[in-house]
Amino acid sequence: MMAADKEVDGPVEPVLPPKTLEDVLDGAIPGRQSSVKQYEKEGGMEDAIGDFNAIVAPGSVEAKEKEGVQVGNLPDGRIAIVRGSTQGSPTLEIQRADDHKSVIKIRYKTNKSE
Repeated sequence: MMAADKEVDGPVEPVLPPKTLEDVLDGAIPGRQSSVKQYEKEGGMEDAIGDFNAIVAPGSVEAKEKEGVQVGNLPDGRIAIVRGSTQGSPTLEIQRADDHKSVIKIRYKTNKSE
């Protein structure tokens, strides 16, 4: 016997990710500031992917052809990208939805310089 589907009365609330971008930035060290706000966090690629998965809207993640690059959407429509870096630091990048310009970059470093 199968369980009957439950009907929901009223509007259904959207499923939100477990963290906000502000949660991820908590404890990050501000870096060079220009038109892009840059931050450093301790960690590696696994940490960058964990933060990415914690802030993107469920079901919005798309793997790109370039290995290790994932793209997803924040609940407010901005775009989140997680990738490796030519500098050796994995990066979580936030872009504006309208023109895809970077506004925030968080670089994950295992050996932070003092």
